Amino acid sequence: MLLREDDVKILIDLGLSHRQASVFLVLSRLKSSTARSIATASRQPRQDVYKVLDELIQLGLIEKELSSPTKFSIIPIHDACSLLLRRKVKNAVYLRRETKILERDLQGIDLELVHDEGRKVLLVSEGESIVLRMKKSIENTRRSIDAIAPQKFLGQGFFFLTQALEKALQRGVKIRFITNILDEMDSRFSIPSALAKNSSFRIRTILSHTRSRFCVYDNREVTVVLSSDIDFTKSPLLWSNCASLVNDYRDHYETLWNDSIDFPLLKSKTETALSINS
Repeated sequence: MLLREDDVKILIDLGLSHRQASVFLVLSRLKSSTARSIATASRQPRQDVYKVLDELIQLGLIEKELSSPTKFSIIPIHDACSLLLRRKVKNAVYLRRETKILERDLQGIDLELVHDEGRKVLLVSEGESIVLRMKKSIENTRRSIDAIAPQKFLGQGFFFLTQALEKALQRGVKIRFITNILDEMDSRFSIPSALAKNSSFRIRTILSHTRSRFCVYDNREVTVVLSSDIDFTKSPLLWSNCASLVNDYRDHYETLWNDSIDFPLLKSKTETALSINS
């Protein structure tokens, strides 16, 4: 029996295993059936199906009919989904509570001892953890943020980080961005007005095609996107508070900043974006 992968995935997201989801969906098509028929329809060994049926009974999703031969049937699909969803929410509440306890316990660790262990270099895996690491660095910044990225990736960075950057500006942080100018500016690119209208936010351009993507925070931390040609959320990220590494990137940034210019076209696009949003 052919099952829709999307249906299987939804049930897995609701907490069932792949086998449980498959047996449940097969039984929903059969209405009421024996373990033998379910095994045949789902193309699973009968002994495995018996085990899964017992699990689904324990979960309250199917009922066992007192008949000869024994038959099984699912509870109404709406009730089954509601039951799974309530359990998922309950589990999320439990995990949130346990996470708070974990955070409280870890915050009790002697931070001075951690600091004394010396400077660190971390490799952050791709995905949401990269955005979280960059947001954390921005939130910890008190004086300056210096960033560089190719124009084709800059819009993506603004999408994920504008709110954190705006809060930094409100704290009095000075933010500088460097990007490159392509032969033709991407018509979809514009600086978020929340940043552009703030005098502490500056953006310059360099005429060369840069592939660099790094950010220096308070001259104390640096994040470096390690892949030059893919979205930054899909590339590993290097984070460090190692003074020698941070200083090298800071000096390189100052050289690039001094060689960069305010580009009129970019300025006009910013003004256009501001007029549209006002």
